[in-house]
Amino acid sequence: MSESKKIIIKKYPNRRLYNTQTSTYIKIDDLADMVRKDEDFIVLDIKTNEDITRITLAQIILDHEMKGFELLPDELIKVVIKFYDHPINKVLQDYFAKSVQTFNANMTHNKILEDSVKFTKAIEDFNQEQFRYWQDLFFGNISKTKK
Repeated sequence: MSESKKIIIKKYPNRRLYNTQTSTYIKIDDLADMVRKDEDFIVLDIKTNEDITRITLAQIILDHEMKGFELLPDELIKVVIKFYDHPINKVLQDYFAKSVQTFNANMTHNKILEDSVKFTKAIEDFNQEQFRYWQDLFFGNISKTKK
């Protein structure tokens, strides 16, 4: 969606969020609902006009985790932290993006397709392929995977 079509959410210093499309104040839970509805939005800091969408989305995740809705395993969080400032972080970012795309392609309105065995196998195959790629990359065998 183009920037002009995105819903603009303004975040005030007192942590209040203002939806410019509806001209109403909203809560962070309302933003989570907007994500679930695939509504495209951008969150702007009212003082600096800085795009703080990613930070706000991370806050939604943190809020859910603190409420006991644990989705992200500790090992995943540790990997993310470990590679945040590592030169290979772009590879990890691409891996996460492709994994989520694969997962979403096999979902229908939050319900896994009936053939979950094929879905699990597809994820397994993808993860094994990515593991081999990373292994080759770290051990210098990348040329073998391209042949």
